[in-house]
Amino acid sequence: MKLLTKDLMSLQAVEDNLYNQMNEYNTYPFYYIVVTYTTRDKNIFELNNLKRLEHIHKTNRLLRRKLKESFEVDIVNMFQERHKGYQEKWYKGDQVSDWDIIRDFMPKDDIQLGDMVNNGTYHTNIIMSVVDIEEVLSPPINRRCKKLFSGNGRQGIPVENCIYQDSDDLTLDLINSCCRSIEDVASDYSKAVVVEELHTPEDLRHNLHYCLKDCYEKGVDWNQIIDFDNSDFFKEDLCKPSNYV
Repeated sequence: MKLLTKDLMSLQAVEDNLYNQMNEYNTYPFYYIVVTYTTRDKNIFELNNLKRLEHIHKTNRLLRRKLKESFEVDIVNMFQERHKGYQEKWYKGDQVSDWDIIRDFMPKDDIQLGDMVNNGTYHTNIIMSVVDIEEVLSPPINRRCKKLFSGNGRQGIPVENCIYQDSDDLTLDLINSCCRSIEDVASDYSKAVVVEELHTPEDLRHNLHYCLKDCYEKGVDWNQIIDFDNSDFFKEDLCKPSNYV
């Protein structure tokens, strides 16, 4: 979907202001976190909840509170992204992928279509400010952060069972553990939580633009993407001129 020039300029102004609000903090790294909600072992009611923006906002609120309390950070900004989903395909009783169909020259007329999977469900993108992990773990240790050591990190094993060469890797695993403590997030699925360090203003700008990609590519209203109620953005500042170059 191609945006009208006026709408494109308005969206770019919003992005500029959001970027400025974060970049003025001027302390790196920021963290870009992607949280995917599991559909495994969910009943129909629970699956439908993952398609409801109200439920996602409640989950965002819980995620934000846990991140703030565990890491004592100043900024946690939340964006929700809706999945397009995909359709299951079957051939002679076996589930197959699009690649299987192409590779094995399966006749299209013999392919049976199944359910739409993840159609309309959401995942959450988060941009969080720097974590001073040495301060957080200094006596008296933040008790909420201390609990995260029993949770799984990026390798799928408890943080307390890992050996770390530096505090950066420990921080990434503790953030993983924190996000995986949410009921809707799979604790044992490696891709359920992905954390990336943003070391420069360019990194921050790039990831912010990615969070807003559905606004640019699909014309989605930015109010449906940015969870202002669970973010540290000042919404009233979006009407002010941007100084970004």
